[in-house]
Amino acid sequence: MPSSRRPRRLCLLTLAWLVAGGCTSQQRPDSPRKTLDIPALRLRAFVPEDAVVSEKSDGTHITLGPMARYAKEMQIAPAGESADLRFDRRDGALHYRIDIDEDSGMGGPYYTLLGRVEVAGRRIDVNCQEQSEDSTDLGWCLDIVRTFEASPR
Repeated sequence: MPSSRRPRRLCLLTLAWLVAGGCTSQQRPDSPRKTLDIPALRLRAFVPEDAVVSEKSDGTHITLGPMARYAKEMQIAPAGESADLRFDRRDGALHYRIDIDEDSGMGGPYYTLLGRVEVAGRRIDVNCQEQSEDSTDLGWCLDIVRTFEASPR
């Protein structure tokens, strides 16, 4: 191959790699974040800048990618008294399980992470949901939970 074509091919491969990396749906941990204080839970978290936050009677709701076809949703609330919660996974202080509903429609399976975390002596329930045609481990949810800390009083 002539040497003048090598740089061009390298540029095209580099461009393809950059474009493909920018099209993934995963939230990068180093993406811009904003601080979210939740006084009712005395909790602080760091969420993506485009997250939409709303307070409802059943807790704080966080929606990521609100303009996307399938938004990612998180609900956090004071822990309930349910004794029959069974968790088979752990990530730091978070104990959780992932349920998959394969019959959820044309958008692919519906993934739900149900978990409980303790922050500064307070137990908090976490419920994250995502519908995806691709397999997901709900890593975006774990990324947010890892930022949980007690908010200053």
